[in-house]
Amino acid sequence: MNRLGKVLQVAVVAPIDHLFDYLPPLQPLINNEPVRGLRLWLPFGKRECLGILWNIANNTECPEDKLKPALEWIDSEPLWSKEDLELLAWTAQYYVYPLGEVLATALPTKLRRKTAITQIAKAKQGWIESCTTLPQVLKSGNLLNIGPKLNADQDNAITTIKAAFGKYQAFLLEGITGSGKTEVYLRLLEHILAQHAQALILVPEIGLTPQMQQRLLERFNTKIALLHSNRSENTRAADWQAARTGVASIVLGTRTAIFTPLPRLALIIVDEEHDPSFKQHEGLLYSARDIAVWRAWQRHCPVVLGSATPSLETVQNAILNRYSKLELPKRAGAASSPKMDLIDISATKLQAGLSPALIRLLKDNLEAKQQSLLFLNRRGYAPLLRCYNCGWTAECEHCDARLTTHQKLDILWCHHCGTQQATPKQCPKCQNTKLKFLGQGTERLE
Repeated sequence: MNRLGKVLQVAVVAPIDHLFDYLPPLQPLINNEPVRGLRLWLPFGKRECLGILWNIANNTECPEDKLKPALEWIDSEPLWSKEDLELLAWTAQYYVYPLGEVLATALPTKLRRKTAITQIAKAKQGWIESCTTLPQVLKSGNLLNIGPKLNADQDNAITTIKAAFGKYQAFLLEGITGSGKTEVYLRLLEHILAQHAQALILVPEIGLTPQMQQRLLERFNTKIALLHSNRSENTRAADWQAARTGVASIVLGTRTAIFTPLPRLALIIVDEEHDPSFKQHEGLLYSARDIAVWRAWQRHCPVVLGSATPSLETVQNAILNRYSKLELPKRAGAASSPKMDLIDISATKLQAGLSPALIRLLKDNLEAKQQSLLFLNRRGYAPLLRCYNCGWTAECEHCDARLTTHQKLDILWCHHCGTQQATPKQCPKCQNTKLKFLGQGTERLE
């Protein structure tokens, strides 16, 4: 029994999967009672670290003489709502990861330290600089242009998804490249802005944000937050705060943006949902796409999973009618499919892996001062080094994968485990010096 008052049960940012008991800091909160979600600065062993208040109790199993007070309150109000904390608790449970570490993952880097939310400066440059504090009804002044004319498939997709606003429903928007999936997203965002709501758009990689950013800026004069790791700590924290407080109506980001607090969330869009970059492969191992579906269910809003090549699990969910499938089988506007030729090279003599037909087309393109793009999914000079005398092939001693020849570096390189060794001048088995490089690599094509 604690005779000293309330006991704070804190999720410490440490790889330990249980809560720690602390006494309240000696300096009390000003004009507020402690509530779940407040950040504290704590003594933890021989160091100090961040913790998040998770529960308040009257009892503790820790002896009173060993119960330490927290050092200080960092904020006077919680950074997460009840729904946000429920999402993070589910993530910790589902992915079997310490709660404190999950909470830290959901914070911008600057807020993982002893930095009060009141110290986060408003973004002076970029997307939020001209924003007003309160959302406005979408008017002609906020919609910069109307957008292209929709085809029947796009119109059907938009109508179907709009009918689901205000309730949970997952949609697979499957459309070929150039079918106008982004235009469908933009039309849905128009409706979201008109309803004073917020939308979250997830893209798999930072390199895909500029294109989506440009489309949003060309269409809307509204509040947009951009969240990814290439932004500065201050700017990213300011955009996160703008999303949390409802100042930003649209949030565009990579996988960690799925945890962004959004008080008026009404739509989640996951573009290129099949991309493996939505999965985190170190630390907290999670799928942002899967969390997006759960969060949409939690917040009673639709989630749109867009792809030209949807993942097998998403296709299966559509087959089982867990997701509603919408198709865009045609290219939008006047766009036409590219001409493709399949060349049979089984009886053709190749030059450095190129057929005579391809060489002729490349020459024609060069003479016309046009550009050509060649795809070859093999690094190095050749993927195989073999001795034709005894049949020996160069293989990695550590993982049994074949070693790739990199001629410029004069090494054999295992692209699976990273092992490197000098290129042998003779066969290690029969000492034959006539070794053959088999297959094509980008270095050889150059």
